[in-house]
Amino acid sequence: MALKVYAMEKNYILGEEGSIYTTYGISCIIDGMIVDRISDMSQNQCLVSNFSALLNKIQLNPKRFRPLSIFLTSQMEEVLESIGLFDILEESRSFEEVIC
Repeated sequence: MALKVYAMEKNYILGEEGSIYTTYGISCIIDGMIVDRISDMSQNQCLVSNFSALLNKIQLNPKRFRPLSIFLTSQMEEVLESIGLFDILEESRSFEEVIC
């Protein structure tokens, strides 16, 4: 069985006005090789870190990584916070039922 790891990564983006922004993303790693990556999910490190922890906890199928990530990052952070994504360790069971 292949070991799946979802790792948060820190990236930098050059803004239109020349400012550099820190952003966070997640890499999907299978048996030590990056098979998918979304490098700019959010500027909120806590949000991306907890999302990565959720994916690792439930061992999400890599085929579902990109669609789920795109959907969640398209939502407002306030909505994600209200459904418990910031407190993922306590709330992961309800996500597990929905995602798996």
